[in-house]
Order: sequence, then structure tokens, then C-alpha cells
Amino acid sequence: MRLLLERELGLGEWECERSIARRHAEQGGRRRHLPDGILSTAEGQIAIEVELTLKNRGRLREIARDSGNTYQHVWYFARPTLIPTLRTMAAESAWQNIDVCPYPPTPAELPRLPRRA
Repeated sequence: MRLLLERELGLGEWECERSIARRHAEQGGRRRHLPDGILSTAEGQIAIEVELTLKNRGRLREIARDSGNTYQHVWYFARPTLIPTLRTMAAESAWQNIDVCPYPPTPAELPRLPRRA
């Protein structure tokens, strides 16, 4: 995902999960879930999640709640068989800031970058 989003499409700067964890530890922050990456764009930060195997619905809702509350936007990339469940979960999100795309996506399948208000 990093190669596509950051390097090939030039959508923003990527921060990996390990770096996010280190930054949170240095700031004294403790979170239940960290995204697989953060894409920082001119419009804001997008949490990136890659789902190759389906977690239970409770865990998915917890991740969506935490990520949706923390980040301006959340992009899920998932195998086609997982997309219906993830789209249902995204539709139930209180923040309505979660997009679900196939993995790997074509550039046309990527969500539009969120615009700052």
C-alpha cells in the first residue's frame, strides 16, 4: 500500500505502524489499536488498514470506533470476500469517515482525498 499511495500516486507521506507505535510511546500515549499506516496529505491524515483475514465483528467495530474518532479519514483495503462485512461496519460508524476498497486497488478504486472544511 505504501508503494502505491506514497510513491506511485504521490498522495502523501506514509508513516508505518512501527513508527506510529514509537511516536505514541514517546508521547506517553497508549492506544488499543494502531493503524497499519498513516498517510499524511495536504488535506489531513488518513488511517490505512489492510484486512486480509476477517476479524470478529466486535473487534472490527472497536477498531473502527477508535480509528474513526482519532483520524479524519480511514481507508480499509480488503480482499473482495471481506468487503461486504467491512462496508456494513463502515456504514454503522458514527463518524461516517470510513471507506472500503478492494486490495490491491486500482487507482480508480481509491476514495477521493478528504477535503478540509
